[in-house]
Amino acid sequence: MTKLTKFGIIIQEGDKMKEKKKTKNKANPFIWAFYTFCSKVFLRFKHHIKYNRKVFKKRNKKQGCLVIYNHASNKDHFFSTASFNYTRVNYVITKHFYFNKTLRKVLTLVHAIPRDQFKSDLLSIKNIKKAVETKSVVAIAPAGQITVHGEMPYIDPAIVKLVKLCKVDVYALRIYGGYLAYPKWHKAKRNFPIKSEFVKVLNKEDLEELNDNEIYQKIINSINVCDRVLQKEHPHKIKGKALIEGLEKIIYYCPKCKSYHTFKSSGNIMTCQNCGNSIRMNKYGFLEPGTNDSIIFENESLWYNYEKELIKRQIIDGTFKIEATFKLKRNIKEEYLLEEVGEGTLVLTKDSFYYDGTINNEVVHKEFALNSLIQLPFDVGTRIDIPDSEGTFEFRSLHDDATVIQYVQAIDVMRELRLSKE
Repeated sequence: MTKLTKFGIIIQEGDKMKEKKKTKNKANPFIWAFYTFCSKVFLRFKHHIKYNRKVFKKRNKKQGCLVIYNHASNKDHFFSTASFNYTRVNYVITKHFYFNKTLRKVLTLVHAIPRDQFKSDLLSIKNIKKAVETKSVVAIAPAGQITVHGEMPYIDPAIVKLVKLCKVDVYALRIYGGYLAYPKWHKAKRNFPIKSEFVKVLNKEDLEELNDNEIYQKIINSINVCDRVLQKEHPHKIKGKALIEGLEKIIYYCPKCKSYHTFKSSGNIMTCQNCGNSIRMNKYGFLEPGTNDSIIFENESLWYNYEKELIKRQIIDGTFKIEATFKLKRNIKEEYLLEEVGEGTLVLTKDSFYYDGTINNEVVHKEFALNSLIQLPFDVGTRIDIPDSEGTFEFRSLHDDATVIQYVQAIDVMRELRLSKE
């Protein structure tokens, strides 16, 4: 459609509207520049970060693209933003962060795309597709949350559907050192060198030529980063004290006396209060026996997976059950207003997952769709969220221990058992 102005100038109104659409998904340039600058300064002096942006610089800037990245720490937003080097990006962000009013304003200004974790969210998919169609760079962590033990978490194959829907080139941002610098379970401050690099994962033509499994494997392989593997090849000391403190929030089973929840950490040592079994974390982040008769696993990932194996055995023989008391927070009044509404018991067995307690002073029994749960969003030792069609159910632990991680592990095991039968 054209319009003739009084000065005789012809304006293509349709093109003008398209141009507005192309730019409205972009982050506020001043806020983005400030955030990028601060990220780069912080990382230069704190972590001596090194970048390899060669592949990303060669991208077709006339088209949008997807950038996937491994998610190893709560500081990944600094690492990735600095790596993009002032290129404005639409991050796909969990809605959990939108409950913070100040942070929600910032995320809105930078045009982040909110997404529900581990449940269907058609609106976020629509917004991702819209962003890449307007030549934007969209960054997403396919795992959906931070690795808790250093190895890549489960990635839902549904990521393939998203990639094929967007029909754009796919890049990967690999972040090295994030887990050893900021493990999800840590308490004390650490310092460790960070590196990042971009790699090309898929051309948009590949999305038509490759089958779903081939696309999935390329995605998985491109972001399968484990800091421990690199530490063995090129060891760097972790600067900091109390390196092991907090590990007992995910490592709760003692293989020596077979007791649960008896570990206590202090400094670089974690000790079983029942039998004295002790584990030391050295300056490179590796586990070592604390004494000659200590029985340990080689690393926290192997230990964590053995705990999952114990849960699997209980599920198979029908003896599995976890129950603990939590405070419940809900977003009943507004989508992004999370308020404490009650307290009760959260029970998980091999057949059911339910809450018995109060919501706004009323006694309730709330059942969750156990067979549809893929993973549980969580913070170590403090909270778990249960994806549900009724909105947010955030459970805050009344006990600062490993109980939270047992729920997380159990849901992972149940998903694995379901998939093994398909």
